[in-house]
Amino acid sequence: MSRHQEIFVELFKKSGYTAKQISAWCSVSEATVSRFINGKTDMRAGDFFNLLASLPEDFQDKFWQRFRTTKDDWRSLILNASPKELEEICHLIGDWWSIHRESGEQKKVARQIDREKVPA
Repeated sequence: MSRHQEIFVELFKKSGYTAKQISAWCSVSEATVSRFINGKTDMRAGDFFNLLASLPEDFQDKFWQRFRTTKDDWRSLILNASPKELEEICHLIGDWWSIHRESGEQKKVARQIDREKVPA
């Protein structure tokens, strides 16, 4: 399965939409949408972009956000984390910070973060 298809299928499964709904929104048959979602076939580029354009804007935004990043990029993992996962990440960072506070590593890390800041 190609990367665009994997990302689309993952988002589709979380969305609650059906192949029938999506096919009604675009000019692609329900059978084609179903085969694509089930990984049996890929779509022609034009059909895929019509399909994607017919979906709500938040679905499209999530698709492109994931498509532009790699799976192993820590920034994309955080951006795509659920609220529960973000809470866990914040707790882990807080725990790490409190453990290393006394050792002077905290200042060293803060300086490193300042140097690596990516413009927003």
